[in-house]
Amino acid sequence: MSDLPPPAARKGVRTSSIIVLVVVLGALAFAATKCSSIIRGIGSEVGDAAAGLTGDYKKQPRFLDIMKLVGNDPRVIAALGSPVTEQGLYNYAYSAVNGQVSVTYGINLAGPTAKGTADVVAEDHDGKTVIVSAAFKDAKGKLTNLLVSD
Repeated sequence: MSDLPPPAARKGVRTSSIIVLVVVLGALAFAATKCSSIIRGIGSEVGDAAAGLTGDYKKQPRFLDIMKLVGNDPRVIAALGSPVTEQGLYNYAYSAVNGQVSVTYGINLAGPTAKGTADVVAEDHDGKTVIVSAAFKDAKGKLTNLLVSD
């Protein structure tokens, strides 16, 4: 052991640390304020955008409308049998630009006799769902436009 006294603390280090801490906390508070105002501005669109990950898409009125169209189409029923059920999504894309909402669903379908898929694009216009495109692919790969009658 040495008889040397312990080194003295450098003057100003504690003050510098406090200043850095205050600046970092201030920056975090500013960022939190900006982010929360952005999120408030987006509103329910955040929930809609995340619906494909959380499974909440099944509760969306637009998805229920889509499943009515797909599940009641005689060509889908002929290919899959009845009832037609949704077996999850293989694709989900949500877009909201200048208030125009567009959602793309890639839906796995199943019936008692076969499986298939549906690719549907829906837009919201004045609170109502408008299905822009809807295609069904059966187990053999045959593609059917559900918006055109046979």
